[in-house]
Amino acid sequence: MPPTIHALLAARVDRLPRAERAVLERAAIGGRRFERAAVAALIPADERPNLDLRLLALVRKDFIHPRRAALHTGDTFAFRHALVRDAAYDAMAKELRAELHERHADWLEELGGEDEIVGYHLEQACRYRIEVAPMGQQRSDLALRATTRLGSAGRTALKRGDIRAAVTLLC
Repeated sequence: MPPTIHALLAARVDRLPRAERAVLERAAIGGRRFERAAVAALIPADERPNLDLRLLALVRKDFIHPRRAALHTGDTFAFRHALVRDAAYDAMAKELRAELHERHADWLEELGGEDEIVGYHLEQACRYRIEVAPMGQQRSDLALRATTRLGSAGRTALKRGDIRAAVTLLC
């Protein structure tokens, strides 16, 4: 992204009230599209009663927009543009990114999430933890969980004949 656009979007995110920014950052963990329930799982419990108000404020400010939920039962939203999502994601400290990716993976696991997606979030959590913290048991456990999930997803891709995906997931 050009530096001027990145700076402009980062400034817009920085000017948000703390609670709205926290919601936007947690939404960014899930990607360009995200579910309300995923954000609810990542924000503090005392903030959950105000989540709908925060999401509505972000819609009004044109950061996100509602989407129809095709296969999901909850409300689905999307960032207005991938660059907005990137600016919100980049604004977070790496330690917070690691924590949120791990918590998002835990939430997905509880819902029976796909190995590839859960593994991706665990891998991201592990990568950020490597950058910010010394090696420890928590990081080892995280790495094991990530490799288990990604390995399973790779073997599934191989069984369906998707060699490119299998190589990406297994290597």
